[in-house]
Amino acid sequence: MERDAQKTYLIRHGETEWSRAGRHTGVTDVVLTAHGRETARLLQPVLAQEKFTLVLSSPLQRARETCELAGLRESSAVEPDLREWNYGEYEGLTTKQIADRLFISPKTADHHIQHVYTKIGVSTRGAAALYAIENGILLADSA
Repeated sequence: MERDAQKTYLIRHGETEWSRAGRHTGVTDVVLTAHGRETARLLQPVLAQEKFTLVLSSPLQRARETCELAGLRESSAVEPDLREWNYGEYEGLTTKQIADRLFISPKTADHHIQHVYTKIGVSTRGAAALYAIENGILLADSA
């Protein structure tokens, strides 16, 4: 017995102010922009040609509204496990802003290295390596 091919559609929510600005959006319930709503509406005639046996949506408003505007509200169910990631302190920040928080400048790194050298009583990288070997400290060198 031959079965019809099964199709799976994955639809991302429409544009929000944060997604347009490149900001990481997780659990903050940011609403759709006018453009995001219009884009979701464009899906309606395409999706109306399909018969869906299961439609799941994140509980966040932007996902539920996209689902509704795409014409899938009547057959949809909210699935809490589809809730977006929690970016924690990075929520709402751009990738560059996150990178700026994670990485330190070479000048700052050099300052920290010199501080460690002073603390252990050495003045060069080689002397620091010998100090580490003599004191059983594991070194990882990325250079």
